[in-house]
Amino acid sequence: MLEIAIDIGGTFTDVVCLYDQQRLFLAKVPTTPHDLVHGVRQGVARVLQLAGRPATAVERFIHSTTIATNAYFVSTVGGAPREVIQQYIEHQKRV
Repeated sequence: MLEIAIDIGGTFTDVVCLYDQQRLFLAKVPTTPHDLVHGVRQGVARVLQLAGRPATAVERFIHSTTIATNAYFVSTVGGAPREVIQQYIEHQKRV
């Protein structure tokens, strides 16, 4: 089984590939703000190359992004107080 998980961050896009629950492949590529999919494709292509497997072998693809979360906290005037961050985390657990 080939599984891929990605996290699109403000600076880097991280890609992890798990092959048959035994082999782990990692890639970190620059995030491409003008076209986020471009950075995702680069990272996925890199881990597939490392794994020696084609894209058609992927059985699970998990996506996450920290861009929106980071933007929320960065845009808060003077930074976000600890209480606000904790409330946000607790809210996300319920969603």
